[in-house]
Amino acid sequence: MSAACVPSSVVASFGRPRVIVQLRVAGTSPVASRASAGLYVAGGPSTIRLRRRCGIGMRILHIINQLSGRAGAEVSLQEILLGLDRDGRFELGLAVLKPSTSKFEPLAGTGVAVYSPSQDLGIAPAAAYLRRVIAEFRPDLVHTTLAEADTAGRIAAILSRTPAMVSLVSTPYVGDARVGRQVSARKLHAFRFVDRLLSRYATVRFHAITQAAADHAVEELRLAPSDVTVVPRGRDRARLGFPSPERRRAVRRALGVDPTAPLLLNVGRQEPAKGQVYAIDAMPAVWLAHPTATLLVAGREGSSTLALQDAVDRIGRTDRIRFLGLRQDIGDLLSAADLFVFPSLYEGLGGAVLEAMAMGVPVVAARAPAIVEVLAGGSCGHLVDVADAPALASAIMDVIADEPRRRQYAQRALQRFDDCYTLERCVDGMIKMYADVAAQIGTA
Repeated sequence: MSAACVPSSVVASFGRPRVIVQLRVAGTSPVASRASAGLYVAGGPSTIRLRRRCGIGMRILHIINQLSGRAGAEVSLQEILLGLDRDGRFELGLAVLKPSTSKFEPLAGTGVAVYSPSQDLGIAPAAAYLRRVIAEFRPDLVHTTLAEADTAGRIAAILSRTPAMVSLVSTPYVGDARVGRQVSARKLHAFRFVDRLLSRYATVRFHAITQAAADHAVEELRLAPSDVTVVPRGRDRARLGFPSPERRRAVRRALGVDPTAPLLLNVGRQEPAKGQVYAIDAMPAVWLAHPTATLLVAGREGSSTLALQDAVDRIGRTDRIRFLGLRQDIGDLLSAADLFVFPSLYEGLGGAVLEAMAMGVPVVAARAPAIVEVLAGGSCGHLVDVADAPALASAIMDVIADEPRRRQYAQRALQRFDDCYTLERCVDGMIKMYADVAAQIGTA
């Protein structure tokens, strides 16, 4: 596709409409005005002619709750959009339900049209806003990710007579999920009822990021297995960088961590579902065998932050358990770590585990179904029972003390990452899935 045909970016802000359009025009600098460009890239006859001239096929509008910087589903979606945009066979849009324009930098300079509201929206206002976005962007397919986006997006799509599909990125109806999110059983049953209705009447295909997520949806939403396509989410290894002794030393020095201290890393937002309290509770036993072991927790604050801080205060070793907050240098942290500790109660895939695998960091994790799948049943990492701090402590001590075992876990995990979870494999799988959906809905 020629550069003259590729829209650089679009950001539209609703309810007070604001449109910023940039087009790369051959031989000129970017044009930052609808009027001067003479072309409205988010819809209309001019865009249809543009698509035909450039050979662009399916037009897909992705919808997600928000872009907050480091959440796994959000990182995965941005990387997929970048990969699909580079492929050039799709015209892509992204709509969020919360103001997030400052988080769109990774999409700057691409052909992805981005829509953001001017304020947080509940389900009904979000559905109305998304109907306006659909009218603007005129997609062939709406593709939603995460619960609020799944609900509002499918309501808007069915009211707009536009086919919709859903990414299944979690296992939200298992018991551990309810406990992890502190949701009442009654509310969860009501949400599942709505989800089943929308799945039956407003969804043409389901995309699951693991077989575990697919199996969960088939059972809980009463889906036909043939309606679900499994395409794992991937990670761009180049974004993380590559480990080296020099990088390890530099990062440890910056963190104030002794070069020889066993360094444990957890990455995840501070929510009950992430199970970080079990990693904290495991540390006193770990210190009996490894007194200098240090646990770093990287991730934004959340509903379990106070409980986690209280747990550390009770232990009284704030020098050996540290909260780093939201970090953008996860590759650096992984390069310094000896062990990645992941005690989540449930996951759809576990993007942070993929990043550890890509960086060759051995993993000790709780036996959530998706994590068992990612770690190949335990051949690529050590698995323990969910919500079991003593078992987690024992596993951490065993793996720290066994260097050949750590090396074996790391090598197997890196090979599995290369075989199954690279961004390139993920994008290829998404392209094949969209081709199937296009044939199904008649846009191929």
